[in-house]
Amino acid sequence: MRRPSAPASRPSPAPEGSWLSRLWAAHAAFLVTGGVLLAVVVAFTSLAEEVYDSVTEGDGVPAVDHPALQAAISLRGPVLTGLAQFLAYAGDTPGAVAVGLVLLGLLTLARREATPAVVLLGGMAGAVLITVVGKSHVGRLRPPVDVALPPIVTSPSFPSGHTLNATVLMALTVYLVAITPRLSLCGTHRRAVTAAAVVAGCYAVLMGLSRVYLAAHWLTDVAAGWTVGLAWAAAVVLAHRVWLTVQDVRRSRAGTPAAPAAG
Repeated sequence: MRRPSAPASRPSPAPEGSWLSRLWAAHAAFLVTGGVLLAVVVAFTSLAEEVYDSVTEGDGVPAVDHPALQAAISLRGPVLTGLAQFLAYAGDTPGAVAVGLVLLGLLTLARREATPAVVLLGGMAGAVLITVVGKSHVGRLRPPVDVALPPIVTSPSFPSGHTLNATVLMALTVYLVAITPRLSLCGTHRRAVTAAAVVAGCYAVLMGLSRVYLAAHWLTDVAAGWTVGLAWAAAVVLAHRVWLTVQDVRRSRAGTPAAPAAG
């Protein structure tokens, strides 16, 4: 008599909590990578200040700063002053929070998930920490108050917090636009990315130049804000790509489809 064939074995269900372990592994990778790179960028900030100090004049200010400040003062007029003061308030804590929340809301609506919150909030938290550590470590004095225009600030000068924060926020916004295909301009995602890059670049550059124009910062403070801001934004992007890679690896091991490459 022919024996009945054994029933085909069913794949064993995924162990309970596997989704949680995948989520934790990805977040741990993001946090560890971001933390290590944050320490590198903070160290880079201190190194940048040492480089500036190696080319200083007798008053401890790099030689390029005085001519840059005088050139900015010579350009002062009602229109430029109004624009510079508007940027000063937009880049201060309440203004920067408002700009960041608007961008976060728009990007979250476009992506319909939490990536913008992870990237933008993580990036801005690191930018604030870098600014605080840099100012407390360096303690550079700002340009003379008698040539400064309102709003007057008295905290340490290096690096420019307005410039650094604006650079990080704008760079990460461009990155999020780039990985969000449903954002399009005239039907083309590439045009949306290009437009975002142009607007973001102009905003960050004007924010920095306005700080010199108002005599709130030396040019080297602003240059450090641009440089360190771009470095930290690149670090956040790298940490996010590591996060996505870990998620894909864990999914492939669990036999589930990988996430789209765009992020």
